[in-house]
Amino acid sequence: MNYVMSDLHGNSARFRSVMDKIHLSPDDRLYIGGDVIDRYPDGLALRRQIREMPNAQLILGNHEYMMLNALTPEGEALPWKRGPADAELYRWFCNGGQKTMRAYRTLSQAEQKELREYLTQLPLNLDLSVNGIAYKLVHAAPLELFRWRYGAQYEDAVEFAVWHRFDDFRYLPEEYVMIFGHTPTAYYRNESKVLSVWHGEGVIDIDCGSGFPPASDSANFYQGRLACLRLEDMAEFYSDL
Repeated sequence: MNYVMSDLHGNSARFRSVMDKIHLSPDDRLYIGGDVIDRYPDGLALRRQIREMPNAQLILGNHEYMMLNALTPEGEALPWKRGPADAELYRWFCNGGQKTMRAYRTLSQAEQKELREYLTQLPLNLDLSVNGIAYKLVHAAPLELFRWRYGAQYEDAVEFAVWHRFDDFRYLPEEYVMIFGHTPTAYYRNESKVLSVWHGEGVIDIDCGSGFPPASDSANFYQGRLACLRLEDMAEFYSDL
């Protein structure tokens, strides 16, 4: 079986809740569409856990991208452009990076370097076929759209792949179904306070707000949770928290 989730945002309780429900076997595959870190405190521990799982694959998200831009030392190459270190750190902190930074500072220099190297090598898109249906797994957008449609709006294809938000999907190729995170499903459906997986024409959004504050927080209008989609039968699994 093939399972897909995205945007854990450091919430280990929600991750455990979903994993208890899907009962992942050694023959199953788990694909995670990025943004494992930030907002909740357990992002780096989750990253380590996912890396140690032989049947799990992580995609680069914009939060991992921001972390690398902010924390990679000068002179250590990244496969994309980045701005001044202070500006990159500010951007990351504005998007909830402080808790991840605290955990990062507890690592040894060797562990920090290993983490950066691992994140730098993550794929931006993944292609797979299940039951004869082609799927493209992305964090935010498919790379092939960058040059001919959106190149003028972004610094490079990597920034586009991790940051773009679709207002419509008319330019997507018809040969695959795109599964993405990054944009909470409330952006496309507002009929419920409790977020759930959104199915559009040739697209599926699986970011159900795991990084949102707890439901007990009265200031939070939407109730976030972690979602997981099983591709063989489109079964949806949600965290209890």
